[in-house]
Amino acid sequence: MKKRTRFYYNLVEITLAMAVVGIGIAGIMALFVPALEASKESIAESHASQVATTLLAYIERTKKNNWSVAFPTAEPSSPLELNFNSNGEPDTAGWGSEILPDLYSIGGGIYGLKVGNGSQFCAFAKVWTTPETPQDASGSVSVPSGDFVRIHVEIAWPATVPDANRQKRYYIVELSRP
Repeated sequence: MKKRTRFYYNLVEITLAMAVVGIGIAGIMALFVPALEASKESIAESHASQVATTLLAYIERTKKNNWSVAFPTAEPSSPLELNFNSNGEPDTAGWGSEILPDLYSIGGGIYGLKVGNGSQFCAFAKVWTTPETPQDASGSVSVPSGDFVRIHVEIAWPATVPDANRQKRYYIVELSRP
């Protein structure tokens, strides 16, 4: 009868295999944190873009219905810092009336935006207009003054950090009297 030889793994081989697997898992786990941060930033960028588009459409509709409706003609000063309530959520009680879903008029060309209770996304929007004088290629003006306006929107988020630390995006639309 033939004797069978069995080969077993020794402790050193098992330890090395576990170390290799552990290093691989640690490397993969290290990628999760930057991926989550990038996902959060992407969602915030998407919210900011959607808010700007909605706000610009609202202002455009408002101006076209009544051209004499006034918006601030200079960039509003920075909004007040946001406080937190006892639950640790952003305190938006003083933001005023909701003019669009999740969009509140604070006053003076400043708007507040919060998604859900504000912990997902909370931002400020500044709106102001400047008169625009269109010119042709020769530089002559052929339209009456006051018939064109440039609408500026600045979205700054997150509202839960100081104004200097917020990400900001600017959007501009030119509008003519209907």
